[in-house]
Amino acid sequence: MEQAEYDAMYRLEDSMWWYGGLRLLVCDLITGAGMRSGPLLDVGCGTGGMLRVLCERFGDQLCAGLEYDPGAARLAASKSRAPVATASIHALPLGTGTAVALTCLDVLPHAAVDPPLALKELQRCLGSGGILVLNVPAYRWMLSAHDRRVHNVRRFGRGELQAMLSQAGLRVVRIGHWNSFLFPLMALRRLLARADAGSDVRPYPALLNRLFLAIIGFERWLIRRGVDLPFGGSIVAVAVKD
Repeated sequence: MEQAEYDAMYRLEDSMWWYGGLRLLVCDLITGAGMRSGPLLDVGCGTGGMLRVLCERFGDQLCAGLEYDPGAARLAASKSRAPVATASIHALPLGTGTAVALTCLDVLPHAAVDPPLALKELQRCLGSGGILVLNVPAYRWMLSAHDRRVHNVRRFGRGELQAMLSQAGLRVVRIGHWNSFLFPLMALRRLLARADAGSDVRPYPALLNRLFLAIIGFERWLIRRGVDLPFGGSIVAVAVKD
């Protein structure tokens, strides 16, 4: 990912509605899946915002991060106050069956990642009954200038992602979209944007930011009650290693 994108993420991820909504959703899904006590790792932790929230929410767990980019790993360690290792998702420095839960958010789309290989490695690191919470961007036709800035080369369909998880030896217990009610605005912006459009990670007016976060909050309420939203800008999945 370009350094400018890491810098923007580090500055804005603690206030921007999209990151805030995703983090709360991930915590909801981990709690709902009934995580056991043990190591909880954020794989591809970026600049540490999700890892910091995991440490705050699940402080009784051993929380740590793994990040490919050394500079981002240093920022993540500083922000989260948790240990962060520099490693590739294809060769994680974890023993087989070590983790009780893994989060992996928007890592599989990256140009340097082989998704089937990465999922097999995540499966290896989970213990029996371990939980994987995965987030990916949806719809190939939505590839945009922002994706190019963060070096994403793929977006996913729900059936495609479910098949990949099953082929990696993971049982999918929940899969659905989110960022659904705002999706028409997102799709319109992507379709009308120029090839050199700016990053999607940017400051929002405070009122708009709160409104969007409230809309995502309503989606979280639906998802907590078992509703798997049929469309949206991202796909979130919970899978278990039996």
